[in-house]
Amino acid sequence: MDSTPGLNSNGPYVVLDDMSTFSGDGFIVYLSDKGQQQLEESCDMKHVDEEEMISVKVEDLLDAYNTVHGTSL
Repeated sequence: MDSTPGLNSNGPYVVLDDMSTFSGDGFIVYLSDKGQQQLEESCDMKHVDEEEMISVKVEDLLDAYNTVHGTSL
């Protein structure tokens, strides 16, 4: 994550795969200050510009955890 003040300093948010309220898969998302403002204005992650966020799929996060810890969550 970038150490520049205000860049991706908001979050983490758990966002479902269609970036809406009801869905299946999800992401962990951090937002820039501009992305946070966009989210607050619309209350919908779909309206946040992609370049204003950093995201990791929950599935990828669990795969990495399982690899490191030898588990199968």
